[in-house]
Amino acid sequence: MIWKLKLKPGKEPTGTDMGCRIGKSICITLLLLLLVFSNSEGSEEVIHKVTVLGNVKVEEGVVRGAVKSREGGPFSADQVREDLRSVFGLGYFSDVQVDIKTTPKGKEIIFIVMEKPSIKEILITGNQKVKLDDIKEKVTLTSRSILDLEKVKENGEQIRRLYFSKGYYGVKVVHQIDYLETNEAVVTFQIEEGVKGKIKKIVFKGNKKIKSSDLKKVMMTKQKNILSIITKAGILDEDMLKNDTQMLMAYYVDHGYLDVKISEPKIDLQDPKRILIELEISEGPQYHIGEVDFRGDV
Repeated sequence: MIWKLKLKPGKEPTGTDMGCRIGKSICITLLLLLLVFSNSEGSEEVIHKVTVLGNVKVEEGVVRGAVKSREGGPFSADQVREDLRSVFGLGYFSDVQVDIKTTPKGKEIIFIVMEKPSIKEILITGNQKVKLDDIKEKVTLTSRSILDLEKVKENGEQIRRLYFSKGYYGVKVVHQIDYLETNEAVVTFQIEEGVKGKIKKIVFKGNKKIKSSDLKKVMMTKQKNILSIITKAGILDEDMLKNDTQMLMAYYVDHGYLDVKISEPKIDLQDPKRILIELEISEGPQYHIGEVDFRGDV
């Protein structure tokens, strides 16, 4: 009896290929050959042997660690399905198959894996304004590790954010993956550095009770000034700006404006050298604590 079960989780995420097609549907095939279920007396079948084939760089123990079917234990087709999903879920393989054989001593379970390419080399090109060592500190990919396309994307984003934190806008980071016949891949990050700009002005709208100058003192984000070279004032950091919004909210609440609302900052990047930030505020009424009167036994 032959039983095949195909699971198709969809297309593996792909990076920008620059002419090299890397999109590929992944199919996990569960192949159960000569599967014999419990006999008429209801006795359980025993697992005689568990084998792993096809692994080269991934240690066998890693695969076995994801498998709950054990030699000498009871055989369960449902458990084999779960084992298959667990092995694929490790993220190291582009294809996983299971071959179940019946032997006089019991079931033999054979996991056949096809490893994803490993990273041979990581290249960074196009950087002139930011040091290569600074960029490498943001790259968590390592040579000889298994290629993970999601991590490649994350690393590209980290490089972009590094430039952003240094005041560069319009930065583009594109990754290219070249596959080799040795089941290895070369990952290249190509950088377009964009333009370095400064925050020219921070504008508040809707604040009638608290002065804009007082609100600016609360913020860590600052406008460009004559000391910008020393203090780095004028650099736009999105995370810092989000934190500033929370600090402004807390400042208003401390002054009795419990219903205050502050919109997400609007950032005008039409001219990167003259960045404009606008925050719209709805202050609401100011609450005051009345006289506190204690009566009775205290």
